[in-house]
Amino acid sequence: MVRQGKYSKRTAPIRHAKWSIRRVWRKFSALSLKQKILLIAGPILAALIIIPLLTYAYFARDIGNQERLMNRNNTGIVLTDQSGEEFYSFGRAKHRDVLPLDQIADTTERALISAEDKDFYEHGGFSIVSILGALYANVTAGDATAYGGSTITQQLAKNTLLTESQTFLRKYQELAISMAIEREYTKDQILEMYLNSVYFGEGAFGITDAADTYFGKKPNELSLSESAMLIGVLPAPSAYSPITGDPELAKERQTTVLSRMVKNGAITEADKTSALAEELVYADPANSNDGIAPHFAEMVLAELYDQYGEETVNRSGYQVKTTLDLAVQRAAVDSVSNQIGYINTRGGSNASVLAV
Repeated sequence: MVRQGKYSKRTAPIRHAKWSIRRVWRKFSALSLKQKILLIAGPILAALIIIPLLTYAYFARDIGNQERLMNRNNTGIVLTDQSGEEFYSFGRAKHRDVLPLDQIADTTERALISAEDKDFYEHGGFSIVSILGALYANVTAGDATAYGGSTITQQLAKNTLLTESQTFLRKYQELAISMAIEREYTKDQILEMYLNSVYFGEGAFGITDAADTYFGKKPNELSLSESAMLIGVLPAPSAYSPITGDPELAKERQTTVLSRMVKNGAITEADKTSALAEELVYADPANSNDGIAPHFAEMVLAELYDQYGEETVNRSGYQVKTTLDLAVQRAAVDSVSNQIGYINTRGGSNASVLAV
């Protein structure tokens, strides 16, 4: 039996923690100002040095290889039912050679630079002015991640190598990779890689697919109006697509791109007026979602886009197992098909099935 008295009583955890904190604080207070600064700044400075080194070491092989950097070889997404049977696929990867800038309409290049990174040929991978401008906008918006201030080089790094996570660590990694890319490639090569790999919506990765998907043209055949429309969809392809998105938003984005081109001296006001007056003719959309469960597929994709971002999902190459039972779905489709004639005679044009 141990006697519990004044000298054998254990110190309460909270009291012990307070005592430890006071002891550390007394030691810290006894340090000189120079020692305090070194103690605080030392680990921060070490992290600022180590993070870029580790980031570069991890992505060195990807940065040094154009195809790996563009990450075009495993795009698309597949949805399966609960037993693993595929019922939807989208944007499957196919190999393409890098299309050089001289085979891309000059208006597309100028639209991209004016809209996304007007100082592209001047900076070394990131723009202090853009970062400070984004920081100011974030402060006024009350959201630390509302605006990114990313250059074209940073977007290439983010879109193909990094995640969409809006954290300061990820942003710092983005800066480090961007500087490494700038040291490895010329500005024209970076612009080529971006235009050959960026996601334009409608399952189109790169300007070759985008020109064909939207307008049935080759990249060097695009007009100023068409170029501005394509560049305009980049911030949010689903929302800004003039084919399956909101045509009014698409027109607003096209106008914004043309206005920036005028402001940056890439075109004249008369060019802008002429481009806005041009009536664009779009290619017929690919009905890739006309399957056994198109509306269910749309719902699943919408949830994935909302959670992870549209480009991240469509560039993932993922196979997603869903709760759909294709046997039940086929039975429901057959039931409606067998009754649609009767429904039409009663003035109806479609039908739905409720499974209980």
